[in-house]
Amino acid sequence: MIRLLTLSMLIIFIAGCEQKQEESAEQRKARLDSFSMKRYGKSSDERIKEMTHKVISKSLLDTAGLYKSPIKIIKATLVKKEYSNFRDIRISYKNVSNKPISAIRFMWKGIDAFGEPADMGGAYDGFGGGFTDDVLRPGKSETREWSILSRDGKKVQLAWPTEIAFTDGTKWKLSKK
Repeated sequence: MIRLLTLSMLIIFIAGCEQKQEESAEQRKARLDSFSMKRYGKSSDERIKEMTHKVISKSLLDTAGLYKSPIKIIKATLVKKEYSNFRDIRISYKNVSNKPISAIRFMWKGIDAFGEPADMGGAYDGFGGGFTDDVLRPGKSETREWSILSRDGKKVQLAWPTEIAFTDGTKWKLSKK
C-alpha cells in the first residue's frame, strides 16, 4: 500500500514537471509588446522612451528659485536662417541685479508643430543650452542668438538662466532643491 502510494505520487510529480522551452529574444519582445500595446497602446520601446523623456523633462525643468535670478528673460524665439531650413534661438534678457555680470549659462525647451519635443541642440529631446561671456551692466538688456540647427523646432516653451558669474567673482546658480 505504501509502495503504491509512493509510486503514484512519483508519477504525478514527474507528469507535473513539464519541460519549459526557453523563449527566443523575438518571442520575448513580441510577448512584451503585446502586453504594452494592450495596456498603453504603444510598443514597449515607445513606452520606455516616453517614460524616460518624462523623467528627464521633470529633472531639467526644475526651475525652483528662478524668481531669485539676477537675469530676467524678456523674450525667447526661434528664428529661421536665411539660407536654410534650420532655426536658431534668439533670447532677449536683462540684468536686474546691482552688479555687472561676466557670464551666463542658459537652458531652453522647445516643441515642434505637433507639440512634441523638438531638436533644440541639446543631448535630450526638446532641450538645449548655451552661454555668453559678454559683460552685462546692471539694468542693461541684451539680445543674443545661438545656432542650434533645429529642423523641426516651432516654439520655445521656456528659456531660463542656470548659472551666472559676476565680475567680482561671485556666482548665482539655480537651486535644484
